[in-house]
Amino acid sequence: MRNEDMKTGDIEINVVSCSFINKAGNLAFQISSGSPMAVETSRLEHRYLDLRREEMQFNLRLRSRAAMAVRRLLTQHFGFVEVETPTLFKQTPEGAREFLVQTRQKGKFYALPQSPQQFKQMLMVGGIDRYFQFARCYRDEDLRSDRQPEFTQLDLEMSFVDQGGILTLVEETLAHLWGEILPGSELTLPFLRMPYMEAMDKYGSDKPDMTFGWMIDDLTDIAVVKQPSHKVLCSFVVRSGSKVMTDSLVEKEVTGIFKEWELGIAELNDETLGFAVIKVAAEGKWHCVVKQREWCDISESSCQALNHSLQLQHGDMVFLACGLKASAAYLLGRLRLLFADVAERSGYPLERKSGYNFLWVTDFPLFAKTSSGYECHHHPFTAPLPQHSHLVISDPLKAHGQHFDLVVNGIEIGGGSVRIHDPALQEVVLHDILKVNINLFDHLMRALRCGCPPHGGIALGFDRLIALLTNASSIRDVIAFPKLSQGNDLLTGAPAELTLCQHQHQD
Repeated sequence: MRNEDMKTGDIEINVVSCSFINKAGNLAFQISSGSPMAVETSRLEHRYLDLRREEMQFNLRLRSRAAMAVRRLLTQHFGFVEVETPTLFKQTPEGAREFLVQTRQKGKFYALPQSPQQFKQMLMVGGIDRYFQFARCYRDEDLRSDRQPEFTQLDLEMSFVDQGGILTLVEETLAHLWGEILPGSELTLPFLRMPYMEAMDKYGSDKPDMTFGWMIDDLTDIAVVKQPSHKVLCSFVVRSGSKVMTDSLVEKEVTGIFKEWELGIAELNDETLGFAVIKVAAEGKWHCVVKQREWCDISESSCQALNHSLQLQHGDMVFLACGLKASAAYLLGRLRLLFADVAERSGYPLERKSGYNFLWVTDFPLFAKTSSGYECHHHPFTAPLPQHSHLVISDPLKAHGQHFDLVVNGIEIGGGSVRIHDPALQEVVLHDILKVNINLFDHLMRALRCGCPPHGGIALGFDRLIALLTNASSIRDVIAFPKLSQGNDLLTGAPAELTLCQHQHQD
């Protein structure tokens, strides 16, 4: 009899004989459609059951289709070659901590690669002028919902290419992928582009969420503060914010988040940094809801000037920060994202842009100052902007590089750069500026001296891309066997202590 409620309802089976293949005991949780979802720890501990759920089946099958679509496009249309690079590498100072693998050679270790960066550059020297792979990468760092200790990135590198060529190729690849996986969902090309300094000034972040407003304004030339040691005054405004966010709610959120951020704020090295939340009362009067750290007082006349400049009205809420320009913008950028969530939870009608809002952030600084010298903003193989080449030696902190990040709805999904192909410049960066042991990069330096072509590339977080395409809340939902935020695998019990025989073998 036909059953229209089932996918296989058109098939009639005439049973001749029946036997058990295997028996199932009591399941840790129900996996049938309509059953309440188990807590994540239970799902990860019994992942083989969780994978039966319709959502996980959909996510993993979509991931497979996406990988195939990218492979076909890159190999058949763009002429790329898929090359696997080694998983067992050696320690090199590239930023994140590495996972080490002991060897049979006493005192010697492999390091699992943070990325195939150096290998893909050497492939360019070797004439593989268009390389890609779905690379497994490993980083021993603090984990969040969008990170795993081992992850997959779509890795690309090309010879004889400039920044514009890389960006265009990535845009066309993603547009093709979206069309294959989400028919009817077309991406608007080209993606928006924004210099790093503009992103920091307007949004206080190098991965700005542009789905809503609340942009940061520099008020330094408008307001007069009573403490001239404060270099700049910045703000963003939440229109009618005090109508849904009470004073007590704002104070609670600010107090809690400042405790969480205390270390990060201290690392800004800005003793002048101050912050306040102002509620605009009747007749334009300012009421200070909360203030943190060393706040700078603003004169009455400046308040009136700001009311006029920002077009403030009764009920508006103003978030102010004063201090060094970079630290004030960074602080407001963090608070902007925090209070967007707080406001929405409180019923505030935050108007967000729908869809996928892609943005290229470009022209990052090459270096940042540390207590002992300099460190790379990205990695030590990024080429400077042509007009900044002379600054690499004369004034490194003013040098900006050909580095670019791809951001969508405030989430970074990839980053790349045009690389240094001149061995002399690469030696200056490694030895003279970063003060690292250049012998650790001897393999790369020897390759650059063999007539290395100009080249550049990018790495896209494939897990994050799939999370976007499936609208998953975490990349753990698009990975077959993920780990928890602490790096633990609840399914297998990894990491685990060595057994006695393994101890003896290692000795």
